Amino acid sequence: MHGGGGARRRGKAARRDRAATGRFSPLARHDGASRHLAFDLWRVGDLPGAIAALRDAFAASPPTAAARIQLGTYLGEAGQTGAAIELLKQAVATEPNLDALNALGIAYARHGRAAEALATFTRSLEIDPGNAMTFENIGAVHLDAGRLSDARQAFERATRPTRSRLRTRRPGDGGHPPR
Repeated sequence: MHGGGGARRRGKAARRDRAATGRFSPLARHDGASRHLAFDLWRVGDLPGAIAALRDAFAASPPTAAARIQLGTYLGEAGQTGAAIELLKQAVATEPNLDALNALGIAYARHGRAAEALATFTRSLEIDPGNAMTFENIGAVHLDAGRLSDARQAFERATRPTRSRLRTRRPGDGGHPPR
Protein backbone atom coordinates (compact mmCIF):
# COMPACT_ATOMS: atom_id res chain seq x y z
CA MET A 1 0.00 0.00 0.00
CA HIS A 2 1.07 3.51 -0.61
CA GLY A 3 1.40 6.22 1.98
CA GLY A 4 0.93 9.89 1.46
CA GLY A 5 3.02 12.64 0.05
CA GLY A 6 4.62 13.62 3.32
CA ALA A 7 7.33 15.56 1.50
CA ARG A 8 4.65 17.89 0.15
CA ARG A 9 3.54 18.69 3.66
CA ARG A 10 7.02 19.29 5.03
CA GLY A 11 7.26 22.70 6.65
CA LYS A 12 3.52 23.39 6.45
CA ALA A 13 3.29 24.38 10.12
CA ALA A 14 6.21 26.74 9.71
CA ARG A 15 4.69 28.35 6.60
CA ARG A 16 1.32 28.72 8.35
CA ASP A 17 2.99 30.32 11.38
CA ARG A 18 5.01 32.66 9.21
CA ALA A 19 1.89 33.72 7.32
CA ALA A 20 0.13 34.53 10.61
CA THR A 21 3.01 36.33 12.34
CA GLY A 22 5.42 37.33 9.60
CA ARG A 23 8.16 35.13 11.08
CA PHE A 24 8.91 31.49 11.89
CA SER A 25 8.25 30.40 15.46
CA PRO A 26 10.75 28.23 17.33
CA LEU A 27 8.03 25.58 17.79
CA ALA A 28 7.33 25.34 14.06
CA ARG A 29 11.05 25.21 13.34
CA HIS A 30 11.51 22.52 16.02
CA ASP A 31 8.63 20.44 14.58
CA GLY A 32 10.08 20.65 11.09
CA ALA A 33 13.60 19.76 12.22
CA SER A 34 12.33 16.80 14.25
CA ARG A 35 10.28 15.54 11.32
CA HIS A 36 13.29 15.83 8.99
CA LEU A 37 15.48 13.95 11.48
CA ALA A 38 12.82 11.24 11.86
CA PHE A 39 12.51 10.92 8.08
CA ASP A 40 16.28 10.60 7.67
CA LEU A 41 16.40 7.93 10.39
CA TRP A 42 13.51 6.07 8.75
CA ARG A 43 15.17 6.32 5.34
CA VAL A 44 18.36 4.65 6.58
CA GLY A 45 16.35 1.88 8.26
CA ASP A 46 16.31 3.11 11.85
CA LEU A 47 12.55 2.89 12.44
CA PRO A 48 12.85 2.81 16.26
CA GLY A 49 15.07 5.91 16.12
CA ALA A 50 12.57 7.70 13.86
CA ILE A 51 9.72 6.89 16.24
CA ALA A 52 11.77 8.06 19.24
CA ALA A 53 12.68 11.35 17.50
CA LEU A 54 9.03 12.12 16.82
CA ARG A 55 7.93 11.15 20.33
CA ASP A 56 10.61 13.46 21.75
CA ALA A 57 9.28 16.26 19.54
CA PHE A 58 5.73 15.58 20.77
CA ALA A 59 6.92 15.90 24.36
CA ALA A 60 8.54 19.28 23.58
CA SER A 61 5.60 20.88 21.78
CA PRO A 62 2.07 20.07 20.56
CA PRO A 63 2.27 17.96 17.41
CA THR A 64 0.98 19.15 14.07
CA ALA A 65 -1.35 16.99 11.99
CA ALA A 66 1.55 16.27 9.61
CA ALA A 67 3.73 15.07 12.50
CA ARG A 68 0.89 12.83 13.72
CA ILE A 69 0.57 11.35 10.22
CA GLN A 70 4.31 10.72 10.07
CA LEU A 71 4.47 9.05 13.49
CA GLY A 72 1.29 7.08 12.81
CA THR A 73 2.77 5.80 9.56
CA TYR A 74 6.00 4.75 11.28
CA LEU A 75 4.10 3.06 14.14
CA GLY A 76 2.06 1.12 11.57
CA GLU A 77 5.23 -0.01 9.82
CA ALA A 78 6.62 -1.11 13.20
CA GLY A 79 3.55 -3.30 13.77
CA GLN A 80 2.01 -1.01 16.41
CA THR A 81 -1.20 -0.63 14.42
CA GLY A 82 -3.46 0.07 17.41
CA ALA A 83 -1.37 3.07 18.44
CA ALA A 84 -1.06 4.11 14.79
CA ILE A 85 -4.82 4.09 14.32
CA GLU A 86 -5.44 6.24 17.40
CA LEU A 87 -2.82 8.79 16.36
CA LEU A 88 -4.04 8.90 12.76
CA LYS A 89 -7.64 9.36 13.92
CA GLN A 90 -6.40 12.44 15.80
CA ALA A 91 -4.68 13.68 12.63
CA VAL A 92 -7.87 13.21 10.60
CA ALA A 93 -9.88 15.03 13.28
CA THR A 94 -7.39 17.91 13.23
CA GLU A 95 -6.91 18.14 9.48
CA PRO A 96 -8.93 15.69 7.33
CA ASN A 97 -6.76 15.65 4.22
CA LEU A 98 -5.85 13.02 1.65
CA ASP A 99 -2.58 12.04 3.37
CA ALA A 100 -4.21 11.60 6.79
CA LEU A 101 -7.13 9.58 5.41
CA ASN A 102 -4.91 7.31 3.29
CA ALA A 103 -2.54 6.71 6.22
CA LEU A 104 -5.51 5.86 8.48
CA GLY A 105 -6.96 3.53 5.84
CA ILE A 106 -3.61 1.73 5.54
CA ALA A 107 -3.41 1.35 9.32
CA TYR A 108 -6.93 -0.11 9.42
CA ALA A 109 -6.00 -2.55 6.64
CA ARG A 110 -2.82 -3.62 8.46
CA HIS A 111 -4.91 -4.21 11.59
CA GLY A 112 -7.29 -6.47 9.63
CA ARG A 113 -10.16 -3.98 9.66
CA ALA A 114 -10.96 -4.07 5.94
CA ALA A 115 -14.42 -2.50 6.18
CA GLU A 116 -13.07 0.51 8.07
CA ALA A 117 -10.14 0.77 5.66
CA LEU A 118 -12.48 0.84 2.66
CA ALA A 119 -14.75 3.41 4.33
CA THR A 120 -11.74 5.63 5.06
CA PHE A 121 -10.41 5.33 1.50
CA THR A 122 -13.89 6.15 0.19
CA ARG A 123 -13.89 9.26 2.34
CA SER A 124 -10.53 10.27 0.84
CA LEU A 125 -12.05 9.95 -2.64
CA GLU A 126 -14.49 12.70 -1.65
CA ILE A 127 -11.45 15.00 -1.47
CA ASP A 128 -9.84 13.77 -4.71
CA PRO A 129 -12.15 11.47 -6.73
CA GLY A 130 -9.45 10.40 -9.17
CA ASN A 131 -6.60 9.78 -6.75
CA ALA A 132 -4.61 6.81 -8.07
CA MET A 133 -2.93 6.08 -4.74
CA THR A 134 -6.31 5.71 -3.04
CA PHE A 135 -7.57 3.34 -5.74
CA GLU A 136 -4.37 1.28 -5.41
CA ASN A 137 -4.96 1.05 -1.66
CA ILE A 138 -8.60 0.03 -2.22
CA GLY A 139 -7.41 -2.61 -4.68
CA ALA A 140 -4.90 -3.96 -2.16
CA VAL A 141 -7.60 -4.31 0.52
CA HIS A 142 -9.88 -6.18 -1.90
CA LEU A 143 -6.98 -8.37 -3.02
CA ASP A 144 -6.09 -9.27 0.57
CA ALA A 145 -9.75 -10.20 1.15
CA GLY A 146 -9.77 -12.42 -1.94
CA ARG A 147 -12.21 -10.21 -3.86
CA LEU A 148 -10.32 -10.37 -7.14
CA SER A 149 -12.97 -8.72 -9.30
CA ASP A 150 -13.24 -5.72 -6.97
CA ALA A 151 -9.45 -5.52 -6.73
CA ARG A 152 -9.11 -5.53 -10.51
CA GLN A 153 -11.69 -2.73 -10.87
CA ALA A 154 -9.87 -0.59 -8.30
CA PHE A 155 -6.47 -1.18 -9.93
CA GLU A 156 -7.95 -0.30 -13.33
CA ARG A 157 -9.35 2.93 -11.85
CA ALA A 158 -5.87 3.70 -10.50
CA THR A 159 -4.41 3.59 -14.00
CA ARG A 160 -7.27 5.39 -15.75
CA PRO A 161 -6.44 8.98 -16.67
CA THR A 162 -8.59 11.59 -14.99
CA ARG A 163 -8.85 15.33 -15.36
CA SER A 164 -6.96 15.86 -12.12
CA ARG A 165 -4.01 13.85 -13.48
CA LEU A 166 -3.99 15.30 -16.97
CA ARG A 167 -2.09 18.48 -17.63
CA THR A 168 -3.16 20.92 -20.30
CA ARG A 169 -0.46 21.20 -22.93
CA ARG A 170 0.40 24.45 -24.61
CA PRO A 171 2.51 25.11 -27.68
CA GLY A 172 6.16 24.98 -26.72
CA ASP A 173 5.40 22.83 -23.67
CA GLY A 174 6.23 19.13 -23.38
CA GLY A 175 7.95 18.65 -26.70
CA HIS A 176 5.62 20.75 -28.83
CA PRO A 177 7.54 23.24 -30.96
CA PRO A 178 6.52 26.87 -30.43
CA ARG A 179 4.13 28.29 -33.05
